[in-house]
Amino acid sequence: MGMAMGVSAPVMPVFASAIGINTLEYGMMTSMMGWTRLIMNVPAAWATDHFGRKPLLISGPLIATIAMTGTATANSYSQMMLWRLMLGMGESFQMSGAQTSLTDLSTAKNRARTIAPMQMCWSAGMALGPILGGYLGDYLINNKYGGIFKLEMVCRNKVYCDKQFKSK
Repeated sequence: MGMAMGVSAPVMPVFASAIGINTLEYGMMTSMMGWTRLIMNVPAAWATDHFGRKPLLISGPLIATIAMTGTATANSYSQMMLWRLMLGMGESFQMSGAQTSLTDLSTAKNRARTIAPMQMCWSAGMALGPILGGYLGDYLINNKYGGIFKLEMVCRNKVYCDKQFKSK
């Protein structure tokens, strides 16, 4: 998940701007995922103990995948907020299931060594993801796929403008 979040970081402002999200809304949209994770951690921990680790290890990434796909296809601020809320929930489920599973597998003597690789992978994804996302964003905009990317942005802007002018 760290890589997926990292890759989207440099292109998310461009995407948000293309569908008419202003700076305040972008900030709220960005924090939605964190707030959802914060609120969902206790229910996710309860679900991990009540239903077991595997259901959360499966449902968390599945929910996050659906939410990331929804984020990519969102056409409005409200849709984006819904998908970001769902993404936070999926991440909370996955992390609760993963942390608890690793804690179950470890002993008091090797707990840090058992859990550290997961945290390292998350950090590596967040460190390398923005570089990859920035490169891919530039590549899609400036190279052979640029026409497709620009066409999508033009279409999104047209949809946004049509909505704005019809509502006035």
